Amino acid sequence: MLLLGDVALLEGVVERNSGRPASVEFDDHLCGPHPQLVELVATHWKALQQPCGNRLLERLAGRLSGRLRKSYGG
Repeated sequence: MLLLGDVALLEGVVERNSGRPASVEFDDHLCGPHPQLVELVATHWKALQQPCGNRLLERLAGRLSGRLRKSYGG
């Protein structure tokens, strides 16, 4: 989606199990951050803020955001 430069593709995309807006993970515990994804998100930051609003950081946190909510009672 970011490679195509079309953030409109995010509209209506949800996680299969929870129905929450789709999220991404920037890395895995074995390899660390994925540099191309980080660069693409930085390049398209303003465009991503439009469809995601104030939940952009949560959606970019991927599964981590769900673990944090559980840890802090959110």
